[in-house]
Amino acid sequence: MGVERYNGVGRVEYSKSVRGKASRWHEVLGDAGRDEEEAPDDDPEGEGAYPEVQFDDSGPGIEELQRALNRHADSGSLDLWEIDVDGTYGPLSHGLAVEVVYRLGVYTRRIRSDALSSYAHELIIGPERRNTTQKQRAKQRAKEEPAAAGEPRIVSAADAGIRTRAVFGRLGPQTRVSTHYSAGPRARNLAEGLRIAREHDRFHASKGWGGSSYHFNIPDTGEIICARPVSQKGAGVKAHNSNNVHVHFYGTTGDRPTQAQIETAKWLFANAHTAAMPSGHRTDRDLRQADIRGHNQWPDQSTGCPGHYTPKGLGLK
Repeated sequence: MGVERYNGVGRVEYSKSVRGKASRWHEVLGDAGRDEEEAPDDDPEGEGAYPEVQFDDSGPGIEELQRALNRHADSGSLDLWEIDVDGTYGPLSHGLAVEVVYRLGVYTRRIRSDALSSYAHELIIGPERRNTTQKQRAKQRAKEEPAAAGEPRIVSAADAGIRTRAVFGRLGPQTRVSTHYSAGPRARNLAEGLRIAREHDRFHASKGWGGSSYHFNIPDTGEIICARPVSQKGAGVKAHNSNNVHVHFYGTTGDRPTQAQIETAKWLFANAHTAAMPSGHRTDRDLRQADIRGHNQWPDQSTGCPGHYTPKGLGLK
């Protein structure tokens, strides 16, 4: 089924080869504390044979870059996901480029700007041009400790191609949690979850909500897809959005959550405040101590949401 990609400018086919092997990236595209990436050890000017790339750049050169990124993603050694080769450099392309450049050892830390430098561009296309220090750095990064057992895969909003605006102001102390369904299709895996999360983001933006009103999304396979940063108030429950973190389970009335969804929700409530979460999606407290309710359990709500996804039904309280 064709969907309009956040990553592009038209309607393109959503790639069936997208794989949910997202890493946890802290502040990849964050606004705070942003500075330029360090130049590689033997290239103080940071200049390369390929042009610098910025958001919305398009053309055959971008297609070449996207194909090179997919080769790295599919190499097995980096264990990443693939993107569509649509010729437009958007958040998904940049998110993958940030991780590939880091894993290749090009710089001493992850890129923190919205642009891909000409030098990084060159080494994505031709990684054999890396110097000895960069190759050694890449070997060290390949040995980095993986996520702890039982920890769900987490995709930040930046990596998912979701960028919300704080049209309702700040969320405030996160003392409440609401669970939701979307009255729509289930997301059977991470790829479907990402596609539907971006559709929700566009639909909610069209309603004047500044993008997705959900803070977290959990597909059937138990990943966490972050959407609205927890600093921003959402629009999930009429008159009860201040201090309220919105957690969305894909599905509608009659759907039962999978065991993976339940376990991930429990993990999220216990760990959302820890360094296990990307900084923009890290809550200010242990959510198990919050007032946790289903959407229709708040006063004056006329909705069937969240169906069977009530906190009691999930064993979350």
